[in-house]
Amino acid sequence: MHKLLLKTLAAVGTAVAVAVLIKKNDEHKEEVEVEDENEINFINILNDDEEEETETEEVDEDGSMFSVEINELKKIYPSLSFTFIQDVLSRNDELNEEFPDDTLIEITHASMFSNDDAKNAFIESCKMQGYRCEEDESGTVRSIRKMFTESGAILSEIYSIANKTCMLDGDYLGQIIEK
Repeated sequence: MHKLLLKTLAAVGTAVAVAVLIKKNDEHKEEVEVEDENEINFINILNDDEEEETETEEVDEDGSMFSVEINELKKIYPSLSFTFIQDVLSRNDELNEEFPDDTLIEITHASMFSNDDAKNAFIESCKMQGYRCEEDESGTVRSIRKMFTESGAILSEIYSIANKTCMLDGDYLGQIIEK
């Protein structure tokens, strides 16, 4: 039963990742514009001793500073910050290399809640999705699950639990992944 649930959740996570990538490619195709032949284009040519200046901007509320892929993930996981999504996404290649497809892993998420009702709701929700939950003396809730990896499944797992934590006004403290 648990194996079927784990495979189903992994398949859903992969489907979400694939959908995001397909949508990203479609939007990129729409962004290509036909240039007007009378339009004037300026090219910035730098001397050898000049360096191109890069501007640092504050993050807009709508996330316009981030890639299309990150903005799409933000729509799926609205309680997560753009920076968190980007940081986790930047680990994708590393995670796929360390945990290739069909590797059995145990992932332990750590979350903290200041409200007991929210903590209890989180624990119940996780248990319904097949997680084993433990609470330590400091009040940190660990949601633990074994799963077989697929491309994008670990990211979906992290985003899902972190989003659930944030939706309940908790703090997502991180995760440990072991073979």
